[in-house]
Amino acid sequence: MVYKFLLKQDVVLMAAVGIDISSNIITLVEIARSRKGTSIKNAAGFEISQESITKGELQDPVAFSLGLKDAWRKNKFSGRNVFVGLSNLKAIVREVELPLVNKEEISNSLKYQINDFIPIPKDNILYDFYIMEQSESSSKLMLVGAMKSMINNVIEAVKGAGFITDAIDLNCFSLFRTIDKLYDLKKNKETNCAVYIGTDISIIEIIQDDTLKFPRFLSNSISTFIDNMKKSTGVEEEEARKFLQQFDFQSLTVDKNPASSGEKKEKTDNKKEDSNEISAQDENLAKSISSTADNFISEIRMSIEHFLQEDPKAKIGKILLAGENLKNIRKYIQFKTDYKVEEINVSKSFSVELVNKGGDIGKLLNPLAIGMALRGIQQ
Repeated sequence: MVYKFLLKQDVVLMAAVGIDISSNIITLVEIARSRKGTSIKNAAGFEISQESITKGELQDPVAFSLGLKDAWRKNKFSGRNVFVGLSNLKAIVREVELPLVNKEEISNSLKYQINDFIPIPKDNILYDFYIMEQSESSSKLMLVGAMKSMINNVIEAVKGAGFITDAIDLNCFSLFRTIDKLYDLKKNKETNCAVYIGTDISIIEIIQDDTLKFPRFLSNSISTFIDNMKKSTGVEEEEARKFLQQFDFQSLTVDKNPASSGEKKEKTDNKKEDSNEISAQDENLAKSISSTADNFISEIRMSIEHFLQEDPKAKIGKILLAGENLKNIRKYIQFKTDYKVEEINVSKSFSVELVNKGGDIGKLLNPLAIGMALRGIQQ
């Protein structure tokens, strides 16, 4: 349910709150639409323990309910209805072609065929579809399926906070919705690869004209960078996280002599030995980051190549990048792929009217939560 209220005598505003549940860092964004346009009226975030959400799956509904209720009260969000976006490796997104064109016939057919496409037991599956393309005799569908228990868990957690879930969607669609708003895809037809670098789960998808194609959820994420650094060097998580936050990916675009100057000189005292040890550890951390980034970029290439095999006449214009703000990761992806990489700018198409938020506002303007709020004001 989208709630409406009167701003002025002749101006009606529609508003909706989107929530991203893809990691233990939860973000909420409230979007309002009036005759003056679309604006982000409110945004907030809260954190629960890492054990409370595992790879996008809610494990502790009570912790989530308490956090949501507290964030809502402190930040004065409007209404009681929310639109929730999920990133989950267990969710299945698949393109399917059926020899049917009538939506009702497609729906009836899927009731009996769903397990041919999505290998989840019939009594524990929730699914939906939308029609991507149609000919005179067939329809190409984007089919989405998830475990009923996973979805019900989220609904009960939202209910436990005193709110109502109007819709649950996968974040690949949330990202698409936000990009559609930013780039006006119906007018500016282009084929791009959209990439979202997530805390626990990332997203890669192709957007051709105004159609979403080949969306993928990946475990490669910020957590992967940190876990790999911990395994390869033995550093603590906090130290790995800090190193990643400060690391400049542009340094990976320049050839360097792997031998540090300290390794070429004789160690003459304890102070110099300590300095060399730190330098060696930093070098190993950098190697781990480079390897993890290269694996992630290989996934981007794989998605693009798969799409181009399906449509050899198509051409990728650029890579649209969103998500965690890793320093100059855009330049490194561009260096490794030879595609232009553009970071999406939320404030480009939204009026942002946040007051007294403080901190890193950019982190609160999560395109996944925004995409869910957009679903609310568009329905």
